[in-house]
Amino acid sequence: MPRKPERSQRTDLHGLLRFAKAPGPSSNEALQQLRRHLGWVKAGHAGTLDPAAAGLLLVLLGEAVKLVPYLADLEKEYVGVARFGAETDTQDAAGAVSRTAPWEHLDAARVGEALATFLGESQQEPPMFSALQVGGRRLYDLAREGREVERATRRIVVSEIRLLAWRPPDAEFLVRCSSGTYVRTIARDLGLRCGSAAHLAALTRTAIGPFRVEGATTLEELAALPAGGTPPLVRLADAVAHLPQAALGEREARGVLAGRAPVLRPPDAPSGLAPGGAVALLDASRRLLAVARLVAPGAPVELLRVFREP
Repeated sequence: MPRKPERSQRTDLHGLLRFAKAPGPSSNEALQQLRRHLGWVKAGHAGTLDPAAAGLLLVLLGEAVKLVPYLADLEKEYVGVARFGAETDTQDAAGAVSRTAPWEHLDAARVGEALATFLGESQQEPPMFSALQVGGRRLYDLAREGREVERATRRIVVSEIRLLAWRPPDAEFLVRCSSGTYVRTIARDLGLRCGSAAHLAALTRTAIGPFRVEGATTLEELAALPAGGTPPLVRLADAVAHLPQAALGEREARGVLAGRAPVLRPPDAPSGLAPGGAVALLDASRRLLAVARLVAPGAPVELLRVFREP
């Protein structure tokens, strides 16, 4: 049987791509579509979107794949549509209706007041239709078997939530929340707090940390690139601009690339960095050399990730 020809992998792309995912594909399917247009470059993403959701995916290419742990926990912003009148088993439009309730008593003021109750820190129970594992099994697999198991609640923080438009029975709202928050659960709970029932009818992720969806690259734009073309990328150092940063001299920079951890002293050490905190190490040209952890004042840092960006 003839062997399939090996697929060549492009190795000259390194950086963060702001990608605008369309509704339909899963985040991983969207990632593979993107890779096909970019020469099967090494890639990963920081933060999954449900298949029906649209919006911003942070795609890390080449050396930037190592940055996933430092981007995955950034605050997220979404625009969602809660549809009143019916609750579903998945808490979104993909599920079967599990409960109905009147919504005609609602108005914009009532919905806006209920949304405001989500502000701040709270505990949220993950939905059964989710990828979390309990006892080594995905919750959505258990849910498809008709089983419901106890789920530990998780701390979430909602820093902003407000009504954008009331088009009965739909409420369009904006929410900024901590990573790991289920917006469809917020929609379900909104129905309960309004004395009705609701599910999430649509969702768009509009921001992750400082990165916004406006101007993000679409799959169509990637398909239109010439062979070997490069989409707009965010440099590695700018991708972790939210971390404290330390600029190193030439000798120390060479040492980091050789695996030698430097000692950060003023004025190189970022002010206020506590032991255990992550710091981005840059060279004189602001190229990211490493992400490190401060062990103790006056001690060499611990190199967590080293980058060999061309």
